[in-house]
Amino acid sequence: GEEGRVGYMPTPILRVIRPIIRVVNVIGKAARGISHALEFRRSLLQQFAAGRRRYQVNGFDLDLVYVSDQLIAMGRPALGGDRLYNNSLVEITQFFNSRHKKRYVVVNLCSEYSYPADCLQHRVLRFPFPTFGVP
Repeated sequence: GEEGRVGYMPTPILRVIRPIIRVVNVIGKAARGISHALEFRRSLLQQFAAGRRRYQVNGFDLDLVYVSDQLIAMGRPALGGDRLYNNSLVEITQFFNSRHKKRYVVVNLCSEYSYPADCLQHRVLRFPFPTFGVP
């Protein structure tokens, strides 16, 4: 019968294997989707950087610059949808905690935007100035 054919597999085994193959295919598609989404985000970040160099070291890709050894200039960290074109607060927190341990203070000059200071270990000073205002 069928059992002697090359490639033959009993029906009970097929019933077990098919869902596993489907799950593997779905996971593969999800991984490709995530990869495309991350590539899209990187593309957006490059466009919003408008030709400025980004800090791309040790897996970080941030819009910031070391003005000196002890001074960093950057745009405001963002939560939610703003993360598409601003530095992610989570990434900024990881950056400061890994690169500067407990030796940093973030100064927020933005009057329109505030963020949870506990993410940055309460190392945030706030001096709000209007956008495009002279500090």
